[in-house]
Amino acid sequence: DGKVLIVLSEGRLLNLGNATGHPSFVMSNSFADQTLAQIELFTKPEEYPTDVYVLPKHLDEKVARLHLDALGVKL
Repeated sequence: DGKVLIVLSEGRLLNLGNATGHPSFVMSNSFADQTLAQIELFTKPEEYPTDVYVLPKHLDEKVARLHLDALGVKL
């Protein structure tokens, strides 16, 4: 019938490999949050018994401050 199907990539990776699913700025914020969370857990294990936690506000704000220059923002 003349129809053609082109496979760009597989499953969940389509938005990463073939589009702008996660711009680098968003990924930088996410990775920085994850890294600071891991450092917090490693350096203060007594404050974090096994459980699920929300990232502490002071760490989220630190990541925001670290990214202000990329947005051209001065506080």
